[in-house]
Amino acid sequence: MISRLILVLTGSLLMWGCSHKDIDCPGSAVRTLDILYEWDNASGANPEGMTLYFFSTGAGSRVWRFDVSGSEGGRIELPYGGYRLVTFNNDLPGVRIEGTESFSSIDAVARKVSASASGAIGSTGMLYGSVVKDIYVSCCGVRYLDSQGQTKECGRGLIRCRPDSLAVRYTAVFENSGGLEGVRSSYVLLHGPGLSLIFSDGHSEGFGSPLYIPLVLARQAGHMEGSAAAFSPARLPDGLSGMTFVFTRNDGKSFSKEISLTPENLNIISPHNVVIHIEDFDIPDSGDNPPGDVGGIDVDVEGWQSVEIVVEPTIA
Repeated sequence: MISRLILVLTGSLLMWGCSHKDIDCPGSAVRTLDILYEWDNASGANPEGMTLYFFSTGAGSRVWRFDVSGSEGGRIELPYGGYRLVTFNNDLPGVRIEGTESFSSIDAVARKVSASASGAIGSTGMLYGSVVKDIYVSCCGVRYLDSQGQTKECGRGLIRCRPDSLAVRYTAVFENSGGLEGVRSSYVLLHGPGLSLIFSDGHSEGFGSPLYIPLVLARQAGHMEGSAAAFSPARLPDGLSGMTFVFTRNDGKSFSKEISLTPENLNIISPHNVVIHIEDFDIPDSGDNPPGDVGGIDVDVEGWQSVEIVVEPTIA
């Protein structure tokens, strides 16, 4: 009876120690961790793979990177110690990951498009990601703060990540458009989206590069529409102040026009889904200097401008 009581007390003390203080473990030891992605914040997301960056908070500031396939998660190994985690999907050719030397500098950068004198960026695709700012790995398991700031502890070494959408899908819709019979191709350059996104705080940066959105034409219906993803503007909706419409005629000549946007043009379905509606947009079908009067649109006083397009823009 006494020996059983001693065993129970000893077990209780060990459990208390693992839960409430950092345990001194062998410095060279590693711990197996299971990463589980839960998609409550981004319903329907199904990325092909995820990348994890663990930034050590101890001496030396070492960085560990892991890639796991699919959207469910996977198993990794880390040395004992403290970390900060940044994780995101790795199936987006329109995004570069830079600043990987530290937790505060790692960011996603949209790629530029070629054959574009405006320095336009291409679609990033939908970026998903999450951050865990306080992780401690020990021989007792793992302890971390979740997205609600609550401490989670798991002796089995399980970390739950809840990625959210980090990009915005912009859709440009032109309805009741005239003159599409003579149009070979068209696109818009949307002014306002960010060039990059800092993972640690979710803020966008760099707002001087327009977003290239190719348009699909339904000529008989007078309809043009296209979508592309990028990062948030500095302010929504005020940050989306305008866009440049560019079209190439069947004779190979190309023209552009600046279009001012107002809140009436913007349908903000969610912070990650914005639709831009343009009505009664007439496109001239002949001449070297198209007229500047476009019905229903607040346009630049200079009207249509002739532009040189060597090839259609592509992602660089």
